[in-house]
Amino acid sequence: MSTGSRRRSRGFTLVEALVATVLVGVGVTSVMNGFASLTKSEAITRESERMQRLAMDKYDEVVATGEAATQGGESGNFQDRGEDRYSWKVDVQPSTETNLNVVTVTVTPTNGNSNRDAVVDGLVFVQPAATAAGGTP
Repeated sequence: MSTGSRRRSRGFTLVEALVATVLVGVGVTSVMNGFASLTKSEAITRESERMQRLAMDKYDEVVATGEAATQGGESGNFQDRGEDRYSWKVDVQPSTETNLNVVTVTVTPTNGNSNRDAVVDGLVFVQPAATAAGGTP
């Protein structure tokens, strides 16, 4: 038996260790960038959902209080709800149908980033003005 002709490898060479370290570093960096992107997307989605809920709440409030019967527009903020990051605007326009108005509520971030507005609109019935029957007062 000849044992001198074969050399046994014991462990990693310096180049193999360096390549393994670089690969692990690239993998960890990729995972961290993925988490950062995920966190940013979640924050954007959360803000968008919050604005949509505020717009729906304001629309319901406008319809319930009868403010939708008047044409024109109103605006304000949500400081009464503890939200100072958003403002709202209500626009009421007549529709093509009799006794129906189109009510549009737009919620915008107060930081000026208006490409992320939340808009809710719908039709609201407007009670016709009562007239005296037969022309008598």
